[in-house]
Amino acid sequence: MAGPGIGKSALTDAITERLSAEMIIVQIHGSSSLASVPFGVLAPYTAELTAEDSVSPVAVLRSVWSYFEKLKAGKDTPLLLMMDDAHHLDEATASIVADMISAGWASVIAAGRPRPGLPQPLAQLWYDGLADRVDLRPMNREQIEEVLTHALDGTVPSGTIDTIWSASGGNPRILDALLHDAAERGQLAKRNGIWMLVGPLQADGPKVTAVVVKDMLRRTPEEQEALKLIALAGPVSRKVIEDISGAEVVRSLLDQQMVVEGSGTPADLRMWNAVFGDALRASISVSRSLQLLVKIRDQLAGAPAGSEGRMRAVEWALECGLKTPDPELLEAAGTALAHFSNRSSRTMAAKVLDADLVPQADAVQARALFNEGDFAGAARILDGCWLQLGDGAGAAPALMLRAMAHQALGTPLAVFAAEFREIIKGAGAAAAPPANGSPDAPETLPDSQKTPESPARSWQDHLVYLLELGEAGNHEALEIEVRDLRSRNPGSAPDDALHAVGLALLAHSLAAAGRAVQGLDA
Repeated sequence: MAGPGIGKSALTDAITERLSAEMIIVQIHGSSSLASVPFGVLAPYTAELTAEDSVSPVAVLRSVWSYFEKLKAGKDTPLLLMMDDAHHLDEATASIVADMISAGWASVIAAGRPRPGLPQPLAQLWYDGLADRVDLRPMNREQIEEVLTHALDGTVPSGTIDTIWSASGGNPRILDALLHDAAERGQLAKRNGIWMLVGPLQADGPKVTAVVVKDMLRRTPEEQEALKLIALAGPVSRKVIEDISGAEVVRSLLDQQMVVEGSGTPADLRMWNAVFGDALRASISVSRSLQLLVKIRDQLAGAPAGSEGRMRAVEWALECGLKTPDPELLEAAGTALAHFSNRSSRTMAAKVLDADLVPQADAVQARALFNEGDFAGAARILDGCWLQLGDGAGAAPALMLRAMAHQALGTPLAVFAAEFREIIKGAGAAAAPPANGSPDAPETLPDSQKTPESPARSWQDHLVYLLELGEAGNHEALEIEVRDLRSRNPGSAPDDALHAVGLALLAHSLAAAGRAVQGLDA
């Protein structure tokens, strides 16, 4: 028993190949289209029956057994029934198979999904102790590592393993398609004997697309439309999809484990695998996508949605070429950034045109570029927007990111700080002297000890000063600064950021000085 793509069919094929020399193997494939037809999948073995006898359990059993006897041709070779997609068997066929097992006429291996599960006659065999149940589960990280090590000739670093494991969800079918497409596109490349992911895994490759197309062809038109709506809008309220496609269709997709239901209230639906959902979205034409958006838009407007749902709504609108208000674009870009959907985040942030929101959108783009390893691009954008952010909630993170981007490019912190102080001096903000621990650095008092004649230090300069103290390992000065920051009440957004940075640097400096316990307490 296992969900879609876990390897049921591959396992039954391997067993068939292994035992074909020792047993007579008869393969039976369940089908959703025949699930309501009595003895439908047994039609190849009952062709000689009359219309009246074709629905008689006794006549069908006799006909099937006669067929098996012809296969055995008088030999005492054991018989094995290999049933794939057994969850689609009709009750009448399941009863015939159960009778064969109980009578000892044949051995049976049945592969199916836990939802909706096997028909009652087959499930009863397990309850009665006449059958064993084996549950196949998605591969864990160690198993993914074993597969990659076996399939790839070379070293596979942990980062590559983690990314592939996360994208595939441990699903062998998705894993195989992802590896094939990544290798074909050069995204998975061997460098000096080490397999590296040199780009993000894409969901629109030919192998992944083929997996999606093959799966969709097996579904009813109603199920296909519901899956497309969930892939395009998800996470989306279950009630919205039920209102459009019907509760029975939603229940069927849940039973087939094609979609999963969230635990919140109201419940939402999303695709069982993110890569599968992305590939399904990519296979839908823009015109069809727009038709579906028009069909669901009114229901979406009246249904509560979390930040991820709002993000997906914005992405969908952009995919269809529809205009979206700048505040919604900015919020969606931030949500995408939090989910490390860097490309989507950059796309949405780049479309923000409101002059008051552009600096925030630029900061989002810079963070996405930084996440992708484009430190030069991130630094270039931040150099132009960090001062424009003023004292807003995103200002301190942007300045921190700017310092990190320049350091990643090889700029020493001392050089960055000197250039920074020239900039804020030109902007009219007061600059503090270099931090204690730097060459020829004078003593610097915390803000709480400054006299009225002392120049007020800007929060930007204070942040860089904390970074300098951290680099110098000056935990004594950091303790003073943290105490001073803690005493400010109420704290502004920059003060809160300074406090958090100061505490983190203090903990690191104490740990580096061999005072790990005090660092943990900090």
